[in-house]
Amino acid sequence: MLARDALSWYAERPLRASRQRRYENLAARRQGRLWQADIGLAELPPYPFACECGTAGCAVTWPGTPDEYDVRRGKGWLTAHPAC
Repeated sequence: MLARDALSWYAERPLRASRQRRYENLAARRQGRLWQADIGLAELPPYPFACECGTAGCAVTWPGTPDEYDVRRGKGWLTAHPAC
């Protein structure tokens, strides 16, 4: 049973990494919007959102504003390279 649990944990790693990156991207999106409202910016500069592919060690980013991130995320997980 222990080996099965370990195998299940390993198989779910990409999904957990994707969820963690999505959580971090959503936090960055929220912080950007709060910053924009606080200082009254009409438009935010692009932020390097992390690729949400779940591949261990993926360091690819996608530059965009919080609104652009929402549009991109509306199509599914944010993936920023063809290997995703």
